[in-house]
Amino acid sequence: RRARSPAPASPSPTQAQGPAPDVSTPLRPMERKVLEDMAAHPGSAQSAVAQRLGLTRQALHYHVKKLEARGLVLKEVHGRETKCTVPPSAVEALVLLPRVTETSREEKE
Repeated sequence: RRARSPAPASPSPTQAQGPAPDVSTPLRPMERKVLEDMAAHPGSAQSAVAQRLGLTRQALHYHVKKLEARGLVLKEVHGRETKCTVPPSAVEALVLLPRVTETSREEKE
């Protein structure tokens, strides 16, 4: 018989909340919608968020992956479902993030 490996240590409070949110870049309109929906419905499955926003699961996955890389979303896998939450630090940052509008995009060009 193989010896069982020891159970992983429980994550520290800073690890459980993920990295500090990156607020250096403004959110695009769909990223903001995704974050606002996840903040309003914490722990929702990605498929439920996609359905509420009228997106395909693949399109939502694209946005969630970008938001997760910025530390604005935490994903947790439960069997076949992936549940998403917005950490408290990201909710605070969400209020501070400017909105990207068509005029602000034109100004950059």
